[in-house]
Amino acid sequence: SNESKQESEINTEKIKEIAMGNKGTGKAILLKDFFEKIKSVSAKSVSGALKKSGEKIFAVVIDGTANNTIIQDSEDAGVKVIAAKNFTTTDTNIKLLSFWTKI
Repeated sequence: SNESKQESEINTEKIKEIAMGNKGTGKAILLKDFFEKIKSVSAKSVSGALKKSGEKIFAVVIDGTANNTIIQDSEDAGVKVIAAKNFTTTDTNIKLLSFWTKI
């Protein structure tokens, strides 16, 4: 439907804004619905943070690479979107976004 398309575009813009603000920090930001920031962790400790978080994580924004472990752990945690510089695999149902490279 047109409504859901519009919604996903808004989400992408908002995530892009957060990703650009996180650029160069070497951090990962865990977001819940409506882009409420739960916590910011080092990009290396995303998996642990996902496992420990008692809250439902909607999106993960990483200033770095989303590797297979992060992607797998995000799937297990029910994450819907990952924004990262690059991805070691695209074999996932999660929406993968990269704003750092010109496509």
